[in-house]
Order: sequence, then structure tokens, then C-alpha cells
Amino acid sequence: MAVVMFCTLLNLVLLISGPIVVEAAKANMKGKTVKVDCGRVRGLYNVTSRAYSFRGIPYASPPVGNLRWRPPFPVNSTNKNCWRGRLNARTFGSPCLQRNPQFTANMTIGNEDCLYSNVWTPFLNPTAGIPVMFWIHGGCLVFGNGNQQDIVYAPTEQLARDHDVVYVSINYRLNAFGFMSLDMLRVGLHTNTSGNYGFMDMLTGLHWVMFFGQSSGGTAIYALLASPLGHGLFHKAWAISGSPVMNKTAAEVDVDNQVVVQKTGCQDADCLYNMTPEIVPWEEFPYWAMSDLTGIPAKDRFNGALPVVDGTTSHEVSLESSPQEVTNWTWEDNKYQDYVRHALLPFGHVIAETALKLYPENVHNPEFQLASLVTDLRVTCGNDYLALVMATSFTSPVFRYIAEYAPSAPMKAFWVTLPARYAFHGIDMFAFYKTTGLMIDNMTDADRQWEVNVQQEILSFMQIGRPFTAYWGMFPGQTAVLRENTTVTAGYHTAECLFWLKNGFFSYSLIN
Repeated sequence: MAVVMFCTLLNLVLLISGPIVVEAAKANMKGKTVKVDCGRVRGLYNVTSRAYSFRGIPYASPPVGNLRWRPPFPVNSTNKNCWRGRLNARTFGSPCLQRNPQFTANMTIGNEDCLYSNVWTPFLNPTAGIPVMFWIHGGCLVFGNGNQQDIVYAPTEQLARDHDVVYVSINYRLNAFGFMSLDMLRVGLHTNTSGNYGFMDMLTGLHWVMFFGQSSGGTAIYALLASPLGHGLFHKAWAISGSPVMNKTAAEVDVDNQVVVQKTGCQDADCLYNMTPEIVPWEEFPYWAMSDLTGIPAKDRFNGALPVVDGTTSHEVSLESSPQEVTNWTWEDNKYQDYVRHALLPFGHVIAETALKLYPENVHNPEFQLASLVTDLRVTCGNDYLALVMATSFTSPVFRYIAEYAPSAPMKAFWVTLPARYAFHGIDMFAFYKTTGLMIDNMTDADRQWEVNVQQEILSFMQIGRPFTAYWGMFPGQTAVLRENTTVTAGYHTAECLFWLKNGFFSYSLIN
């Protein structure tokens, strides 16, 4: 298995229910009907892009009642839980229950009945043999869904046509409903385990494909690659800006998650299965959704790990700079130096002063340098170490890259209010989706070439198992730097990462 890391070949057989066979039904401008193991499915045909979409196809029974906090129960004819008649797959299914990601008025959105998949395909010929890419969305494992086209964070019919690729995405369980582990929830399970239901949802949707995910989607890829349950389900992976740290045992999280049990007043699993979801203490669970992940860490505050093109960006945290006032600092006011010294002094005077030598003043501006420092500490160096572990553990190749492209104008992505000026968290994923132009005014030729470069590198990896640039070799011998074009280096920020890792900062890596 080849690997591309940060957060394929098959037809629509991937789609949970069995091989898709085109019915002898009339196609028109409104849709197309296909047949799967569970019956007929009617989707949409996009006249402009000349591609199809099938939306909101259930891939597992609704995880409610006694199926809450249980492994997914796949939808198929063997399990006798298929839909009746023809499924209307022209609207997206509900997102999984979650806090509103815009955090307005403590609102929750979504539903527990949420295990739906989506397919975008340029063809309906089951013998076409075109690649399939399986998208795992990000959102810290606490929010998001597989069809966030409103923030250009999902595949489209046009992308499927342009790339000649079938794209598949799913919703998976989130937050307490997707990841809460408790001893009492093991009762009656043949696995004698609990937790990681969201990861099991992802595994239910996978079958011998290339999968890719960004942010916590990249983190999920590391988990699925490490799991024996994923063996044989995929042959390539592209992890974008994932977290290298997973540091809790089942016994530890059982203690952590007692806050949920205490809040509900439940004494046994049956009570938990039947409680109303509104009882979940959203502000207290999960512990990993911390507010300090884009800044220099506080000493001894640990938030909270495998592949496989591993990609991260050079300024991951520039999308949400911490502190935000760094955008107004200058070299003359010494606020950068004072902030770094104050934040790192608890780790020791030598640590603080060495950091200022490695990330000195009068290079670009304070915002650039602070984002570089925090990104190396939180993301780059930890992912280098993870990539090294993968490269020495796998017989398959591991490729590593840093996306370093700075857009021609500040970009405003996700729900963040401050535009990012550098290679922020997700810039490579938006380039692959060809959606940079929706977040920036007056794209330049350089912006367009940046998109082309990311797409050709990843599509080549998907098709032949190695990146497009011929001289981009495997990690740890080489790391690629992605801008409008790809260059290769023997090591990226080698001295900086040696400093952070030797001084115990791997444990402060990003948890998303």
C-alpha cells in the first residue's frame, strides 16, 4: 500500500450495498436510476458538468436506541434492512448530531439518524474501471459532514468530471455519539470494546479505494491505517493536516467520560441508549476540543497516533492566529519577542531564547514568524516523526510534503472571520477541490498554477502510486515543498524540528 499523508480503483461497488448496475431506464435532465444490492436508486444528472450525483444513500441503519454507541449495522440485503421501492437520492441526508460549528446561541444541529453516503461520478458504466476516492471530512471529530458544499468543503459533479474520478463521502458519528468509550457500553458486544464508533462508520463505507481526509479526517486516516479492521479495504491514502498524537487508553477515557454519565444521571447502558441527546454536556465533552491549539502551548497542558501521502502546510495556524492581535505587531514594538519569551519561559530560559534564534525577528513579519514557530511545534515536527514511524514500519512507500504556497490575496475559509495570508490549514485541500477562486478575489495565474500542481501530484499518486514530480522520492530521504511547482529538499526545518522533538514537544502536537 502506498501512502500520502498531512488530516481507488473500483466502480461504484464501493457504495456499501453492492455493485451498481445501470438499469435499462431512460435518462433525462432530471436524473438517472441505477440498481444496487438493496434496490433501485434515483440520483441527479448535472447537465452543465455532464456528471451524476447520488445523495443521501443510507449505508447503515440509524444508530438510535439500542444501536446507539454500537458498531454500525450495514444496510444490505443480507441484513434485511434495505429501503422499500426506489430510493430518492437527490437530497443530502441529515448531518450527524453536533454543536453548531458557528457556536451561535448554543444551538445543536443534525440528527442521530445520519449514516448516509454520497456519490459523484462522471459515468454510470460499471465496467469503466475509473478510480474511486473516499472523502473523510474534518472538524475535530465533533462537527462537519460529508456534503458541506456551502463552504466548498466537499466533492462536486464538476470535480468528478474534471478528474475522471468517482468521489464518495459519508457522514459519520461525532462527538460523544461517535467516540465516547465507557466500560458499561461494552456489555453485549462481541468485540468487548466501546468507543471509536465514528471510525467504524468510516470502515463500513470503505472497500479497496484510495481515501483522503483533511484535519481530523487526516487523523482518522492514521487510525484506520493502524487498525486491523481496515486491512484490505484501501490501497492508498492521502492524509492532510492530521494529528500525530493519540494518547489515551480505554481505561483513561472511561474515567474522562464519567462527566457524561454524571450529567445524564444514568447508572447503566440501557439508560444511556434511551436518553435524549440534548442531555450530552457539549461544553465539557470531548476534552480534545481545546481552545489553545493554534498558539504556543502552556507547560504540562496536554490536549487529548498511522498512512499515505503525509501533507501539512507551512503555516497551519495562520487561519486562526493566536493571539489574534499578532496581525498588528511590528518588529519595532518588540511584542513578538516578548510574547515568545513569556509563553516559553515556563519550559526554561534556554528554550525561549533558542526559539527566538530559530525564528528570529526581521524575517517577513511577526505574524509570519509566530505562525511558523507554532506550526512547527504543533504540526510539522510531530508529523515528521509520525511519517518516520510509518516509513520504518511499512514495506510500502511513504511520501511527505509541506504546502508552502501563499495565496495572491488573503483567503477567508471555513467560518473564520480573519483572512489568512499564508499557507493555512486546508489550503492544499481547497486547491485540490479547485475552489480557491471562491475565497479570493481576482485569482492570478500563480493561484491557478498552484491548484494545477496539487491536483496533478495527488491524481498521479492515485493512479500510479507515486507523485507526478518524478524526482520526489520517499520519506525520510526527501520532503517535497509544494508551491506553484514542486521542489524537493532533504529535510524541511530540520534544525527546528530537532530542537522541538529533543526537548519533549512532541506531546504538545496538534490534537484535532
